[in-house]
Amino acid sequence: MPIDLSTRIADANALPLSPSPFSQGIQAEDFRVQVREHGERVRWLQAIEAQLGPNGEQPTRGGVVYVEKPLAPEIRVFLYQETRDVAVEQFGLLARGNMMISFLPDEIDPIRDDRFVALERTLTSRQALTPSGAATDALNHRDAVSVSSMWDSVTGVIISPTRYTVENGVIRWTNTLADPRPTGEVTLVYKYRPHYEWLGENAHQAFLGEEGARLPGKGPLRLLTAGEE
Repeated sequence: MPIDLSTRIADANALPLSPSPFSQGIQAEDFRVQVREHGERVRWLQAIEAQLGPNGEQPTRGGVVYVEKPLAPEIRVFLYQETRDVAVEQFGLLARGNMMISFLPDEIDPIRDDRFVALERTLTSRQALTPSGAATDALNHRDAVSVSSMWDSVTGVIISPTRYTVENGVIRWTNTLADPRPTGEVTLVYKYRPHYEWLGENAHQAFLGEEGARLPGKGPLRLLTAGEE
C-alpha cells in the first residue's frame, strides 16, 4: 500500500510537546531515516539579488539571479499534496490543496523566492512548434526530458522519433536524408521536470527537544509556468 506522506507528516508535526522525550513527536534523526528511504531528490536554486550570477546566470525581471546550491547525493525531501476543506456558500465544502515540501533545516534552508526542481517526477505538456531551421529548437519548459509523441499540425502525420532527440529542454533534429528536419508546424507532447517556488516563511527552523534537535521544516510551493522557469 502506498505511504500517505501528507497524513504521516501532518500527524507527526501535530503531536504535543512536553519535557518527556516520548511526547515530542517525530525527532530530527527519525525524520532523516524516513526521508532518506522514502524521499526524492531535488535541485535547489537560491534567489540572490545580483546583476550577474557567479556562473554567468542572468537576473530575472525582478533583479534576482537563481544560483544552484549543490546538495549531497544522499539528501532527500518529501514532496506531497496537503488538502483541506473550505466552506463556500454557493457550493458547500470544497477541497483546496497546496503542494508542500518537507526537509531537514540542517540540510536545506530556503528563504522566500528560492526554487526547487523535482528530479524524480515529471509533468506533461503539449506545445506547437515551428522548427527554426537550426540544428536545435528550445521547448517552453527548460527541463524537458522526453517526447511522448510528435505529429504534423496540419496533416496529423506522426513524426518518427528517429528524426529528433531531446536533452535539457532542447530538441536536436537528426536532419539526414533519411530523417529530415520538419519544415512546418509540429505539435508535440513531452514530459518535463517541474519547477516550484518556495512560498514558506524564512524563519521555519524549530529548535525543540532536550538536545535542541531541529525538527523537520516544511512549507508550501507554487508550480511555475514555462515562462517563469
